[in-house]
Amino acid sequence: MATVLLLMPHGSCFLWNKPLTYLHMGGDLLTMVAYFSIPTLILIHRNEVSVGLQPVLKCFAAFILSCGIGHGLSAWNIWHADYWVEGVWKWVTGLVSFYTAWVLSIHGPKLLQMPRVLQEARSLALLDPLTGLCNRAGLLRAVDRALEAAREAVGEARSRRTSVLMLLDLDGFKGVNDTYGHGAGDRLLMAVATVLKQAIRARDVAGRLGGDEFAILLEACPLPDAIAIAETIRKQIAALPLADTQGPSAPLVTSSIGLAALDPRLSVDTNYELIDRILYDAKRQGKNQVCWLGITAPATAHPNTNPTPATADRDGERGQTPRCQSD
Repeated sequence: MATVLLLMPHGSCFLWNKPLTYLHMGGDLLTMVAYFSIPTLILIHRNEVSVGLQPVLKCFAAFILSCGIGHGLSAWNIWHADYWVEGVWKWVTGLVSFYTAWVLSIHGPKLLQMPRVLQEARSLALLDPLTGLCNRAGLLRAVDRALEAAREAVGEARSRRTSVLMLLDLDGFKGVNDTYGHGAGDRLLMAVATVLKQAIRARDVAGRLGGDEFAILLEACPLPDAIAIAETIRKQIAALPLADTQGPSAPLVTSSIGLAALDPRLSVDTNYELIDRILYDAKRQGKNQVCWLGITAPATAHPNTNPTPATADRDGERGQTPRCQSD
């Protein structure tokens, strides 16, 4: 290193201080390498960036690259002290910086709003646009979270974490559409959604699965309480009027409801299929009623086990006939 230092043609304030020379040269070279790597990575992944962001990234890459070159010139000047070149490049860096700031002033607000926009897009993707309830994907995601929470709990904590899934289907909804039109049908669906929102707790999740099918996830809810909620919903739906129409005195629509406690040993789809069968029993036995089936998951059940539907029907109370309640 001493030989290298003696080769400095113009001399330097670092000439007789080796540690100071190592400190500045190493820092400048390390920073230069880091600054060169960032534009390189931007160049490699440029096709993954949206068109609107490309001007900002190009300016940012130019700014970082100019800073890297400036640090390289600083390391160069330890030997050559050519401060004219370094000074000119500082002007280049300054101009690039001002241009980058101008571009950011134009595109910056959009960049800052992007996380909020993405969050809103994710939320909208899980919502039913007509009723404002969760759609099928949002509801099933909530069921999956509830099952995971139940699997992680043990003993008495698991029984307290047991949630109930309620499936609801409107009886006679097609007749409303045929008689009063699809606009009236949409208003009726929104009225049903209001009934569901008012009936559930803050922790619960209501969803529209499609058409006239709805679902409610009652988190950490005892089955008797869930049955009472379902019965309240059934009676309120039967009493729904239809605005702006001269409807009959009889209920426009009624509802068939099936519910059961979620079994943490089973998958989301299997739980859904089992409760859907209970809903079918409610419709098959005359509609306008609530049918339910209890379940007691053994505390010793391993969380990774996933019985087949046939096995699940034989476990605990799954082999029982669903009980129904109506007026």
